[in-house]
Amino acid sequence: MGPRSRVDEGEGVGEGKGEVRKRTSVFCHRPAVYSIRCDKCKGSNIQWSEFKGMIWCYKCKVDTKGTGGIFDGPIPIQLCDIMGLRFDRISLKTKKVSRYNLETGKFGPWETLEVDRGKE
Repeated sequence: MGPRSRVDEGEGVGEGKGEVRKRTSVFCHRPAVYSIRCDKCKGSNIQWSEFKGMIWCYKCKVDTKGTGGIFDGPIPIQLCDIMGLRFDRISLKTKKVSRYNLETGKFGPWETLEVDRGKE
């Protein structure tokens, strides 16, 4: 696997060495959006695992490291932004979002995500 980017530090896939720790946040998109697949069946019916550096495969019914997807190489961040691919994180505990800043390459403070539910 290639060098890791700052975007996926601590939340990407393929880390899997040493102790298994619970994940505290997930990226705002499902893993398949980042071209991550199950490393066992190559399927895309996956979700972020509760464990850091892992995905859950619905077909295999197992937590696994998955493939690296776009995190295996250089990530064209500005192009991803134009295409609507975000690297914002969502806290599993507070449900707040930390937005990825394209200019600084860092995550911003945790903030409440405002959802427009339309008129009821």
